[in-house]
This record gives sequence, C-alpha cells and structure tokens, in this order.
Amino acid sequence: MAAGNLPLLDAVKPEAELIRALVAWGVPSAAIEIAGASRNTYENAIEIKGMRRKSRFKSALLVTSAVHMSRVMAVFQRAGLPVIASTADVLVVERSQRNLLSWLPDASALAMTTFAVREWLGYWAYRARGYL
Repeated sequence: MAAGNLPLLDAVKPEAELIRALVAWGVPSAAIEIAGASRNTYENAIEIKGMRRKSRFKSALLVTSAVHMSRVMAVFQRAGLPVIASTADVLVVERSQRNLLSWLPDASALAMTTFAVREWLGYWAYRARGYL
C-alpha cells in the first residue's frame, strides 16, 4: 500500500504513484495498492486503516524520513495499524575538527534545526489533536 499526496505541487505525480517503480525491482504490481487521497500523516493512517479492512494485511513496511519517524509511528500505532519502521533517509552530522570557522553560522545546521523544530511542533500539534 502506498499513500500520500503533494498538494502544493499539482504538476507533480502524487508520492503514492511513485511507489509503482518497485515493479521494476520485482515487486508484483498486484501487491501494490495506492491510496492517494490523504493530505497529511493522520489522513494517511485513516485511509490505510480503511484499506486494511478489505485486505487484512498482517503488517506493513512504513517508509518515511527518519526525521518524521517517531510521529508517524505513533499516528499509525494509534490507528491500530501493524507497521514496521523503515527510514528513507537519515541525516548524519559529521564531526569535524573544531576551529575558528566551526563557530560561524552554517546553512546546513540551520536547515537541520528547521527540520527538527518543524517536526517537534508537528508532534505537539498532532498530540493536541489526539492523533497520537
């Protein structure tokens, strides 16, 4: 099963459709079900839960960014979905030698901080709404 949309990018294929590329890797097309109506993680879990009522899968691989994994797992577990976490990416910070330049502002550090703050706020917003 695959789900998710990119609502702000109408000209781009929904993320759910991109999963069909797994057929080239040997995944039977009959094993892929697309659920592309969701706009966020909570709607995704509810949509997949509805699909599970029909197919009764035993478990599913939940693939998302490592940054989002704790929130996504909590939402899917709250929905009663048996999922196994698998990260699509992991951001690793390389330790370099400390010198005078290491104290200067760094765009990549700002981006990582932005990811972390957005996910933290998303986690608390989902918790406040009862999604977790």
